[in-house]
Amino acid sequence: MATTGPELLLSWDIAMKIAIITDIHHGPLSHTKDETWDGLAHVRKFLDRAVAEKADLVLDLGDRISDTTHEDDYRASSELGALFNAYPGRRVHLLGNHNVNNLSIADNEAIYGQSMASSVHDLGEMRLIAWQPGVKIELGVGLPNAEPALEWLVDTL
Repeated sequence: MATTGPELLLSWDIAMKIAIITDIHHGPLSHTKDETWDGLAHVRKFLDRAVAEKADLVLDLGDRISDTTHEDDYRASSELGALFNAYPGRRVHLLGNHNVNNLSIADNEAIYGQSMASSVHDLGEMRLIAWQPGVKIELGVGLPNAEPALEWLVDTL
């Protein structure tokens, strides 16, 4: 309960559960993770907990794989995609730089069964804005210009 003065009393009785996961880095051993890391086991446990806690939404913030080669990345992403696609609730996936180093955005969309573009999700009394700027890092240049993605975000807000 929040007050803004003696005459005004505001009360919110909104419960929203968003289960957030990021930086899974599943796949072959690479510079991005410890050699004992088992991303699939952790994602299974995370999704089981999201179900048990009755999460309204699973939000995946990207870097699902440890990018190595197109073949390994597609296999690792597909293994994760099978787990996420079996989740019975709402999901939103964003891309991290490791997700697009060797795979296309279209590859990711096919594997996870949804668009990877910026999107708006109405969640009852709340709204989630999932902003997806370009994340593919170009050596010697860095991240792409965010201006086109910023225009979408400004218009959406």
